[in-house]
Amino acid sequence: MKKAISIILAVVMIVSTFSISAFALTGDANNDEKITAVDARMILQYVAGLETAEDTTAYDINGDGKITAVDARIVLQIVAGLTEHPDVVKQNEENLKRFVEALNSVKTDASAVTLVSTTTYKCQETVVSPTVGLIISKEEIDASMEDSYGTQEVNETYTGEDIALAFPPTGTECTLTMDDIKSIKVTEGPKYYSCVVVVKGETNPTRGKGVGAVATIITQEELQAMIDENEEYQGFVTMDAIYGDVTVTADIDKETGKIVSYKADSPLVISTNMGGSFAFSMGLGIIENWTIAY
Repeated sequence: MKKAISIILAVVMIVSTFSISAFALTGDANNDEKITAVDARMILQYVAGLETAEDTTAYDINGDGKITAVDARIVLQIVAGLTEHPDVVKQNEENLKRFVEALNSVKTDASAVTLVSTTTYKCQETVVSPTVGLIISKEEIDASMEDSYGTQEVNETYTGEDIALAFPPTGTECTLTMDDIKSIKVTEGPKYYSCVVVVKGETNPTRGKGVGAVATIITQEELQAMIDENEEYQGFVTMDAIYGDVTVTADIDKETGKIVSYKADSPLVISTNMGGSFAFSMGLGIIENWTIAY
């Protein structure tokens, strides 16, 4: 057993130059305010009976009340970037819960919301297939979209029941979960918390879920309805809404926990297929800026 532990310790020493900052987190066995392979080595030494320690509170990184080689393995996985620290995961879950509650409370507690501006931008190069026998060329598509890009000052205010219908997610509540997001970061300022949430992109989202839980989206059904308005396209043309990662930035009042400003950046690619004989896709990202009053 001790020989096996010695081999593991030798490997730990090889990777001990890699570290991540993790102030005040469990797993920091040597109390140097960093999580490194040295901490894993110390935990393994303690497990093997090679070292003693007066305070082993930080050794139990998985919080199961025991100090085992599993704790050392988790430390190494964190150092290698294979997993997040359990304390960080817990904090992210708590931050996401507060964000979702604050977002949904806009619809019930706000006295007015204002769409200040929208910015439309090209988020992907236009793709046309096939490249011969074209119905419409890439250049023609780009030219038709050119006037759509830019920032428009909207300054449109909604009150009463219109808030729930206008403010994202439109017409429903946010049901965002940890499985939906790539990251969440909260930065504390003098008066506000700045909360940045990156939601994983998806194809044909649903309102209230995933990217549709944080941004104003267009659904596949709405795209198809626009196509079907023209009878000659019915059953022949199909469209998909392909969203990239959506980034949301919310300023949250520290005293009230209420969102006072909200920005959603939604990169969207609209993919069109015409009977399997011709297809094209174009990128149309949209940034919405909102302010909220209570």
